[in-house]
Amino acid sequence: MKEAHRVLTPQGIAGFSIPGPRSNLTLIPSEVFKKYGLPTSEIYFTKYLGCAFDHEDFKGKLEDAGFQRIKIWTQPMYYNFQNGVEFFDYVSRGDVISSKIIKDLSGELYEKVKTDIISAYDTYSESRLDPDLLEVTIAVA
Repeated sequence: MKEAHRVLTPQGIAGFSIPGPRSNLTLIPSEVFKKYGLPTSEIYFTKYLGCAFDHEDFKGKLEDAGFQRIKIWTQPMYYNFQNGVEFFDYVSRGDVISSKIIKDLSGELYEKVKTDIISAYDTYSESRLDPDLLEVTIAVA
């Protein structure tokens, strides 16, 4: 964020996004990661990217980087996964935080996590109206 602020022209605008608090792309895998003692998406995001999913923390990081006139909002977006297998394929190979955790797994642990994420998605989609929700928190500064 500091580098983005540094290279912006005066009065320039930067946009950033983090997973929103109801993003199933992070909630479902994180539930499984906890079961196996793996770092959750939230922990990974905070540790490696320096920001939590919390709006106030996000705003504070932007202010620390020198940004002013910060506007933050949450935007729902929807994916259309047909089943848990499609969901797992996306979260394990897509450009999402969960893929960075899953790629480091191997053997039996990988298979257990895969099976549990697929099962959790299928169970979740039966009990929720919006299983494909990706909620993104967006900041413009």
